[in-house]
Amino acid sequence: MQLSELLYAIGKIAEDKGLSTPYIVGGLTRDRLLNKATTINDVDLTTGDAGIKSLAVEMARRLRDQASYITFPDGHSSLQIGELKLDFSSNFKIFSC
Repeated sequence: MQLSELLYAIGKIAEDKGLSTPYIVGGLTRDRLLNKATTINDVDLTTGDAGIKSLAVEMARRLRDQASYITFPDGHSSLQIGELKLDFSSNFKIFSC
C-alpha cells in the first residue's frame, strides 16, 4: 500500500468516526518545507487529542496481516508497514523521574 493510500485511509477513518482531523507533523513536514530531499520512511501523525489512539488501533486492525503495532508507555503508538513507520501521538507527555 502506498503512503498516499494510507494517509487517505487514516483521514477517512477519522471522518467516519467523528474524530479530530489528523495532521502530519515532525521531521517530514520540516524536511518538505526546507526542500530537503529525503526518503519517506517515518511519518508522525497527530490529531492533538486522544482520538489519535482510535485511529492507530483501527489502522492496526485493518493492516493486521501487513503491519506490526506497538503502544509505548508515553501514550504514542507505532505501526510498522514494511520499511515505513507511522507514529501516532496526541502529543508526547514526558514523565519526570
